[in-house]
Amino acid sequence: MVTEVSFGQRLKKLRLQRKWSQIQLARQAGLKKAVISLWENDERLPAKRNLHRVATALGVSPTDLLRGVRSTDTERSGPWSQSVSA
Repeated sequence: MVTEVSFGQRLKKLRLQRKWSQIQLARQAGLKKAVISLWENDERLPAKRNLHRVATALGVSPTDLLRGVRSTDTERSGPWSQSVSA
């Protein structure tokens, strides 16, 4: 069975690609580490303002981060859109 990559999985993958800890990402985005942890564990989704902050820190658009689709692409591609086999 193939499942979509969750927001938390995309966030963590992008953070790890930059070799950042949750604390480093939180500092870059002006947020608290606990919030990053909640998001990566898919316990919560960010408010619009915080989504923009974390996306900017990671160098992606909020849409790319939230949906896992690059806004300029017609097909799913990029490191945040890969499916995970269960």
